[in-house]
Amino acid sequence: MNSKWLPFGLFVLTASAIGLYPMLQTNGAPIDDPQIEPSPVTDLGTSSQPKIEVVFVLDTTSSMSGMIQAAKDNIWSIASTMASAQPAPEIH
Repeated sequence: MNSKWLPFGLFVLTASAIGLYPMLQTNGAPIDDPQIEPSPVTDLGTSSQPKIEVVFVLDTTSSMSGMIQAAKDNIWSIASTMASAQPAPEIH
């Protein structure tokens, strides 16, 4: 009979810990959502060169070992396609 309450108790404890975790990390202070500020617009419509900011993130942990080369090839393909676009973009 007591063993039936164990999973329920563990569930309640886990759910409580997950719910309270953010509050414990900030010492009870509310968590502010980061605000994304728009880039200042200068010379709107006068630049013919598009601007691209891109980040490629590649998981190189051992669990991905069989897929890393294919991912690298795809990243190079995407980067090459962006670089050869017309008009030529400014890539960061």
